[in-house]
Amino acid sequence: MNSCFISFLVLLCTLPLIESLYFIVGLEPKCFLFELPRDTPVVISYEILDSEHTIDFKMSRISKTPIIEKTLNEAVGHIDYTTVNGGVYQYCFKQIQSDDKSTRMKLNLKYGYDAEYYNNLSKENKYDIVILETHKANDVLSMTINEADYQKHKEVEYHTQTEAMNKAVLWWPIFQIGILVLTGII
Repeated sequence: MNSCFISFLVLLCTLPLIESLYFIVGLEPKCFLFELPRDTPVVISYEILDSEHTIDFKMSRISKTPIIEKTLNEAVGHIDYTTVNGGVYQYCFKQIQSDDKSTRMKLNLKYGYDAEYYNNLSKENKYDIVILETHKANDVLSMTINEADYQKHKEVEYHTQTEAMNKAVLWWPIFQIGILVLTGII
C-alpha cells in the first residue's frame, strides 16, 4: 500500500516533465482516435522532426467525410478546431512524398484554448487581467459541463445495453431447458 502511494506520488511529480512522444509517418496513413464531447476546443500542436517532408492531415468523424484537410508544410505549427457534435474523431497523418524515408513527427493534443487565443482575445476586447482570467475560468467550466453531459449520455447508452443483455440472459436458460425437454421427448 505504501509503495503504491510512493509510486503514484513519483508519477505525479514527473508528469509536468513529460513531453509528447514522436511517431513515424510513412505513405500509409497513421490514424488516432479521440472521443470528444460537443463544443470542445481542441488544439493539435505538431512538430515535424524531418523537415524535408510535408504531411497530409485529415480530421473526420468515424466513417464520415473529412472535416479538416490540410497540408502541413511548416516544421512546427498547430491546428485549432472546436467540435460541433460529440463522438469519436479520427486524426490521420500521411506523408506526401514517395521516397523511401519515413518522417518523424511529434503530436500534442490539448483540450481548451491555447495562450495565443487568450492573448488575441485580450488585445481585441481590451480585457484587463481580472476579466481575462474570468473568461478563462468560464471556458474551463463550460468544457467541464460539456464533458459531464457527454459522460452522462454515454452512461445512459451503457445502461440501456446492459439492460438488454440482462433480458437476453434471463431467457437463455429457459431456452436451453426447452431444448433439453424436446430432445428428451424425441
